[in-house]
Amino acid sequence: MIDFMSGSEHDLTVPAGPEYRSFPPLTLRPGNQVGEFQLVREIGRGGFGEVWVVNQTTPQRQLAMKFIDTRHFENIPTERILREAETLTKLDHPGIAKVITAGTHSVDGHDVPWVCMELIEESRTFDDGLPSGQSGVHCSIKLIEALTHAHERGVLHLDLKPSNILIDEEHQPHLIDFGAGGMGLNGYRIRSSAGSPRWMAPEQRDPSCTPDARVDVFSVGLVCATSLAQRDVDSVRKHGVGASDFHNFSRAQTLAKILSRAIAPNPDERYPNPRLLSEDLHAYQHNQPTTFDRNAVVKFLLWSRRQPVPAVLLVAAIVLLGLAGLRTASLRDAVLDASVQASLSAATSAINDGRTADAYRSLEVIPLEQRDVAWELAAGDLQQSTLLRTETGVGNTEGALMDSDGTVWVWSHGAVYQIANESTQRMLNPGLSYGHARHEARGLLASGSYQGLIIHTDAGEVVFQDSDRGGPWWALDFHPDGRRLVGVNDWGTVECFDLDQGKRVWSTKVSDAASRDVQYAPDGSHIIAACDDGRVIELDSAGIIQFERKTHDRPIRGVAY
Repeated sequence: MIDFMSGSEHDLTVPAGPEYRSFPPLTLRPGNQVGEFQLVREIGRGGFGEVWVVNQTTPQRQLAMKFIDTRHFENIPTERILREAETLTKLDHPGIAKVITAGTHSVDGHDVPWVCMELIEESRTFDDGLPSGQSGVHCSIKLIEALTHAHERGVLHLDLKPSNILIDEEHQPHLIDFGAGGMGLNGYRIRSSAGSPRWMAPEQRDPSCTPDARVDVFSVGLVCATSLAQRDVDSVRKHGVGASDFHNFSRAQTLAKILSRAIAPNPDERYPNPRLLSEDLHAYQHNQPTTFDRNAVVKFLLWSRRQPVPAVLLVAAIVLLGLAGLRTASLRDAVLDASVQASLSAATSAINDGRTADAYRSLEVIPLEQRDVAWELAAGDLQQSTLLRTETGVGNTEGALMDSDGTVWVWSHGAVYQIANESTQRMLNPGLSYGHARHEARGLLASGSYQGLIIHTDAGEVVFQDSDRGGPWWALDFHPDGRRLVGVNDWGTVECFDLDQGKRVWSTKVSDAASRDVQYAPDGSHIIAACDDGRVIELDSAGIIQFERKTHDRPIRGVAY
């Protein structure tokens, strides 16, 4: 049975900064009834609450229940915490402790939110280290793949550390305690920095900085680096890792480069997302080329697409001189081969539509050793400046839209960028936004971030904000006249906001699953939405359902009139 599921004694998770206050423990006792659950024993306590083993009657089983002490979160409504917990119930991966349900329990006269999750039995924490050698690398890959699953569903962790990772007898890691304080407060800034200072990314200590995927990349990279190198975390933070730390591993220099990139102090020098980190480790483990082996090839391929005539002449010269150009040619042929061309085209379309997760899925059928090149080429079809690994530092895009004059708006790492006349300008920092929309005639942009919905002008001036509804806004669309906006989200509703009135005017529940896409009819009279339960819903302009049809057994990610 596990000994703890929340911060160990030597590494308590507490907010960093002068605004933090300590409070006496919650008055919980074994035998207390919390809804259908009965408290058995406390197994963990940290700066943000307590974790208990509980018994459930139907079905009969033991689970773990975390109580979130809201005295530390006075600026965050309990309802918001429960909505975040609902989001976490949709994560389904063997490397993530499954969240079952959530609610509130009255303790000392105030409602304390709780989250009930899978109890990982016969496990130990990551504090005890990884398995040795390549088994440790394999375990690291499984850990990072679990993190990737969460990220691609709009959930950051924000508090990755050894005590928040459990490893079972089969060496399967399990992520627990999502979000600073054990909840998925993803992208939502608490007034002071939160997390575990020894394991957090340098920029996470800045209260004005909106966290993005690179925060988790740093922390998971640091966890893996310290464990594989068998060194103290403070030493690794200060001095980094080198090939000498991995003398018992094959290709020690490559492994050191991969982990060094993950824990780079400058976020722009890190992997932009955990998927690319896991793919490099996978390539390393299987003796395949990593991005460090391919960077020159990728740059040449991108340059050749922009300058085809000089590229042809250069390739011809290389061949005539008998230099090693065969690898470049074979990689380019592989990416452009008919067998992967459809996937490349689908990924390009997804990137143009801002559907980053769909682009990843389209590229998964491409052989691993070619996928990185294909991904760069697909992203390059949008515009040179919006590559996932851009030299201008825009980075991994949540989405991008283009105006009729060629101006590109990019949502990346929690910020909105304007790219025009070969220059890039940051306009606003709304937070990680998967839902976004543009009304060119009125000069408005909408960002659906974890802080809520934000509508702003081209100059970055906020004209409307609704912070009551945070969480994953998967899609947004302006009415043709630009005076209303509809959005769909992870809790299965279609919501309409009136900009003139400055408020939400209606909200219609359309599914128990997430809704992934929404679009106004060209005349603005109707709205169509796509749901993860395989249904397409049409509503009138007042939010009344007019038509619905189940078309697939799988999630529908896109709709159009």
